[in-house]
Amino acid sequence: MPIHHMNAAVMRTVTGFYDVFIPKGQAIEELSDHKLIQINWYLNSRPLKCLNWHTPIEIFLLNLRH
Repeated sequence: MPIHHMNAAVMRTVTGFYDVFIPKGQAIEELSDHKLIQINWYLNSRPLKCLNWHTPIEIFLLNLRH
């Protein structure tokens, strides 16, 4: 199944942010749970254009209510 170009762009952006937090070649298993939670929180609390400038957390919580 082909990836929609917008989804591909979002994925490149997200993986780019992981590259900032996790040096190339470092195994994710070497990171502490605390560090992984920090990275996750940062990425999920950033407003995204594709979500009409809402954060992924806001959208997730909105969907939980419905």
